[in-house]
Amino acid sequence: MKRRLSALAIGVLAGASLLTGAAPAQAADESITVNFSVAGNSPSYRASGWIYGMTENASGPADHFYRDVKFRYMRAGGAQLDQPGGWVSGRYDRRWNSTLAQARRTIALGGQFVILPHDLWGADGYPISRFPGDNGNWTDYDNFLTRLINDVRAAGITVQWDIWNEPNLGLFWNRSQAQYFELWRRTYQRLRAEFPSQLIVGPSCACVPSTGGWWVQYLDFIRANNVVPDIISWHSLPGDPVANVSTANTTLNARGIPHPRPYQINEYGSSSEQNPGDGSWYIARLERAGADGLRANWASTANLHNDLGNLLVRNSAGQHLPKGEWWVYRFYGSQTGLISSVTPSPAYDAFATKATGVAKILVGGGGTTGNIAVNLQRLDTTSGIVQNNQVRVVAQRIPYNGGAAVQGPITIANSVVTLSGNATTVNLPHSNADDTFTITLLPPSDGGFQSVAVAQHSQQCLDNTNLGTANGNQQQQYYCEGGDQQLWNFRPVAGVADTYTVVNQQSGKCLDVNGVSTADGAAVQQWTCGGGTNQQFTLRKVTYGANDAHDYQLVARHSGKCVDVSTISTTAGAPIHQWTCIPASQGSPLNQTWRLWAADRPPTPAARRWAAATRQRPSAVRVPLRHVRPRVPAGHRPGQGPVPRARLAHHGDRRRAPPAYRWRGAGQQPRQLPRLHLLRAGRPAVSAAGPVHGEAVGLQAPDRRAADAWHASHPGRPRRGSRLVQGGPGGAQGRRGGRRLPGGDDQPVVHRQGDQDRGDPDGRRGQRAPGADGRLGHATDVDQGAPARADPAAHADLDRGGRADATGPPRRPGRDRAAGADAGATGPGSARLSGQTRRLGGQLVVAGPPRWRCPAPEATVT
Repeated sequence: MKRRLSALAIGVLAGASLLTGAAPAQAADESITVNFSVAGNSPSYRASGWIYGMTENASGPADHFYRDVKFRYMRAGGAQLDQPGGWVSGRYDRRWNSTLAQARRTIALGGQFVILPHDLWGADGYPISRFPGDNGNWTDYDNFLTRLINDVRAAGITVQWDIWNEPNLGLFWNRSQAQYFELWRRTYQRLRAEFPSQLIVGPSCACVPSTGGWWVQYLDFIRANNVVPDIISWHSLPGDPVANVSTANTTLNARGIPHPRPYQINEYGSSSEQNPGDGSWYIARLERAGADGLRANWASTANLHNDLGNLLVRNSAGQHLPKGEWWVYRFYGSQTGLISSVTPSPAYDAFATKATGVAKILVGGGGTTGNIAVNLQRLDTTSGIVQNNQVRVVAQRIPYNGGAAVQGPITIANSVVTLSGNATTVNLPHSNADDTFTITLLPPSDGGFQSVAVAQHSQQCLDNTNLGTANGNQQQQYYCEGGDQQLWNFRPVAGVADTYTVVNQQSGKCLDVNGVSTADGAAVQQWTCGGGTNQQFTLRKVTYGANDAHDYQLVARHSGKCVDVSTISTTAGAPIHQWTCIPASQGSPLNQTWRLWAADRPPTPAARRWAAATRQRPSAVRVPLRHVRPRVPAGHRPGQGPVPRARLAHHGDRRRAPPAYRWRGAGQQPRQLPRLHLLRAGRPAVSAAGPVHGEAVGLQAPDRRAADAWHASHPGRPRRGSRLVQGGPGGAQGRRGGRRLPGGDDQPVVHRQGDQDRGDPDGRRGQRAPGADGRLGHATDVDQGAPARADPAAHADLDRGGRADATGPPRRPGRDRAAGADAGATGPGSARLSGQTRRLGGQLVVAGPPRWRCPAPEATVT
């Protein structure tokens, strides 16, 4: 069980460029292809499972947070309630009562409950006095199992039995493998006799399937003793579910264990992978692998029992608000119809579906950046989408936002495009590794959009009060929860520019001014849609200085008055009415200014300049453009002239120059820029009006040459396996397959491919052991079953660099087993890398901890 609060990376606003039809294609770093002619089954939302995340009494979070993401699994057993707690400490009842409440609510929400006897026993990562079978005495465990079986039977619930969590890790099973095997045999046989129809899950190891070591020893035992679980399970922390399933099939085949049988990756995603980019990648890979997934929970104590496994945050009032990754699962839950075929790239994958009148693609690829070309083929095999060889393409970005609340996806493109050969391509510049994108295909006649509406004075959402369905229910502002009661469908009014009926997603009723009143203070309510002008609202662009491009007034067509939060209140639940509009150029008060993240916008002068420079056609959608002016510090490279403007850097490119190059911020002295961003060759740079956050230059040079040159001039400095963290000074992280580690200096960090990249069939992954002071001990290979040695002195060795297959965060019993900074440990990243490193085929890649970043470039829609 992974319970840790993950480090937060700072999100950066990113744009997207949509190149379609016969328009010239922009070169892409990687491409994925969706073929709609190849249709599979209906989506089963197999990735929508979680470990804990409900409150102790199962009263929260609210139902819609689960229903909107097509909730399927909850895995729990009262962990960390009382410390120490559980049967072994004489405190079983509290844990059981919580487990029962959570199981009943899970079942009521349509999910399946996976019970964790090890947590009910008390082996939840905190030191305990005894384990089942100590000194050959199984009486205490038999009594525990009898009590648990009787409680489940008395409750009348059906559960899946996950016998013991991570038995290959001393944190949860601090005894021999042989003693664990006896525990497994006893428990399996007892459960099979008591509950013949209930499913048994295992081994839920802190490992992925491999052809040697602990995994195959477990398989040999269960086959020889006829105790094979109904569901084979493991933890990908990190890992690739597709590769994992392939290895699992191979190892089961070799032992004659019948399959296919269900696979359950009942903890997926390391703490550094819990963001929209990585989350959507895991969803796509789980769907491709055909394995059920439960997202890991890195929280602890009270936070473990809340926040839907860290998909939500709470504001000062204790109200749950969705994070960016929750919106990923919400989009995933909205994908209906039939699954379409996707050909992935090395670093990106996608999950695509098609239904009548709509097709949806969730793009996944955290841990790397660069252009993503999404090739959409055989659109003629969709239903009700293509009209007169045209289709509407809506692209949205789901931001990470540094792990804070996210009000909703941001529409970055909404265009009608003409197909060429029943196909088109969507190009998405992925400049923030933690963000992700969605693509929705609609008929071209569908000019509407769906969005939340956020009052800018209070940052609260236009909300259908108490999820009412009755006519006359006055609307309110409320904390932005992300539920259907806060989603509004803007449907164009024929023949009237920029005017819409606004339909609530939850109730299906229209936003309406009561009684067709023209008076100030008339209630804004919901009513059955009738087409009256009191149900039509014009979007008037707000034009005061520094406002966001998504900001509008909603002007009632019949009265010319604005949708307004009463008395400029910032209180949750304040009523909505109409009031005389303030000038659109007036920046205060803002109780009539609504941010519509999905609204369409006209092209800006900056977009037109970009289009002229790239010979591309501007669309009706713009994305903010920011570039910094080139400036070359004196002596940046002896004997060479200034860096060409076309090589000016932006945040989206991971290539770096050596650390000797400098930048100058506005009004600041020069200082070292750890890495300079380099723009891809051939793409012209467009200067905006002045520098943003300072000025920077880039130097085009091969990554390996830059790295070797730097290290040649700094003998004795180590090369460590980590990579850029988008955030604070000294930050570094591993690529996919690694964990984020705290950095310590401005030297470049060089990636090497590990065993898995070289095709090691064992897929070995180093494990960690705590020393006496909580620091990291020597790394060992759990697949070989070697014991981890606790040695505080090993911390210093890891700070100087270590093996490529080791990970370097500290771990304390019951707390941290992934990357963390509690003990200040640093070290090399994981063996398996992805993104550019994998594509480079083993070349060294320079990266490092930045102290300054260029902002994102503009993108246009064509």
